[in-house]
Amino acid sequence: MKKLFILLMTAASVSAFAADAEKGLTTEARTAYTKAHSFYEKGETVKAEDAIREYRKQFPEASHGLHSMLMGNICLKKQDKKCAMREFEDSAVFYGDNRQMWENAALLAYENKDYRKAEQLLNKLSSLGGLNMQEKKILFSVYFDEQQWGRAASVITPAEFKSLDDSDAKAVLAATFRADRKDSFYSMLKGRIDVSQNPDWWKYYAAFALEDGKIKEGVSAMRTYARTGNIGGADKITAAKLLARAKVYDEAAEFFTAAMNEVRLDCRDMVFAGNVARKAGKFENSISIFDKAVAAGCTDKALSSKAVTYFMKKDYGRAAETFVKSTEKEGNRSYGSYMAGLSYYKAGDKANARRFLKMTGKNSEYGRRAMKLLEYLEENDDKNS
Repeated sequence: MKKLFILLMTAASVSAFAADAEKGLTTEARTAYTKAHSFYEKGETVKAEDAIREYRKQFPEASHGLHSMLMGNICLKKQDKKCAMREFEDSAVFYGDNRQMWENAALLAYENKDYRKAEQLLNKLSSLGGLNMQEKKILFSVYFDEQQWGRAASVITPAEFKSLDDSDAKAVLAATFRADRKDSFYSMLKGRIDVSQNPDWWKYYAAFALEDGKIKEGVSAMRTYARTGNIGGADKITAAKLLARAKVYDEAAEFFTAAMNEVRLDCRDMVFAGNVARKAGKFENSISIFDKAVAAGCTDKALSSKAVTYFMKKDYGRAAETFVKSTEKEGNRSYGSYMAGLSYYKAGDKANARRFLKMTGKNSEYGRRAMKLLEYLEENDDKNS
């Protein structure tokens, strides 16, 4: 929705904005404008600005819309959008019915994040005969950025929605969803999917359906998206994450595996992929992913997550060894020591179990768990002695 821009105006285009562009133009004002515009056309914006300011200094009460229009363009050249907004608004006020000046001022107010001013200027435009699509987009953007979802969703009509490009359509749909107009959202989205050749809409549908708790619909949409055969590695990662959110771990793991054959995952995604593989019961694949993560220098939970996979696989000896390494590399001493102790206990190595359980510390949840397990070990030792 923020693809809007302002075209700098020239003298040749003035008549297109107001039939009475030169109304009230005195000889002095005309001379000053002609001089300033000549400088502006040659790219000498400093001299153009000086010419306008010199006239304004001499005739402070004799402002004119042409001068403000030109000064607005000069301000834009200087990247001073606040100045440009003021000048275009002054020009709009002078002419009264110059829609382009009101629209320019409104867009600049929006870009300056002066949303109240932007809305005020757009209301003035609306009073001149309603808003065109460009102006509606500005108003939509104002409400969208302010998270006034209901107002944003009401700006564009269903008929106008059909003519929007994909980017703008997604923004309108997002506002409609956030406004809790779910029936309208799904109706508009399904209509878009029916007429669009872009498979990305299925991915978009899946994301919102899953957020809305429509798990079956979300998973179905993601599968449809995957069947298009046009998705690359990055989209496969997105599909894997969406399916994992829906707890469809087997398919999520397949997407991650396919993605890793095409693109390099960052550490966070690699650890996530390893955890998904474990939840899918694919322990060897999970361990392989964590090994790649460690080899790639990922230190954030790669080792401890690998240890969890060994633990879930009931390979307690390797789980214990890996948890010990994780406390050295990742620094989570309380969790790592407790899990190492628990793993050694399950592996039948009570000596090392006691050793690491005692290293857990007492002032944490894992420390309290460790104390209970130590007490249990002591009680059973007493019974067996």
